[in-house]
Amino acid sequence: GCLVTSATLTALGTFDRFRLRAGLPKKAVTAVVPSPFHHADAGVLRVPDLKADPRDAAAHTAAIIRDLPSLVEGSRGTLVLFSSRKQMQDVFDGLDRDWRKQVFIQGNLSKQETLNKHKARVGGGGALSLSVPGLSLSQASQLPHLNGERILV
Repeated sequence: GCLVTSATLTALGTFDRFRLRAGLPKKAVTAVVPSPFHHADAGVLRVPDLKADPRDAAAHTAAIIRDLPSLVEGSRGTLVLFSSRKQMQDVFDGLDRDWRKQVFIQGNLSKQETLNKHKARVGGGGALSLSVPGLSLSQASQLPHLNGERILV
């Protein structure tokens, strides 16, 4: 027997696609169980209108650079997740010098060192970390020290 768990194994409420791709027989037992995490109570999803199409990388990056300071204002700390290392670096490079001094950017330190420094700085407020794949939104939202912070994707 085998137990496989993930928040993304079903599609449209069934395991059919997973079953097919994993080579499981139709008689394999599957079950959808409620999440132990209380995501609805843990945060609010807001989608800012950046006024830029993500397919236009230059305009999208410029919009993030322009709007990031107002998006993180009032937060003890913010973790910004990027799907592209290049865009993460371009956003960092485009930030005002004073902002860059406040930012931990993945790649300058190990992932664990970045998270530890971010956690330590959160106590004093104003921590901003930029990260690329390797730390998913669901993983980030479950980090205990991110309570009360913002996660931007």
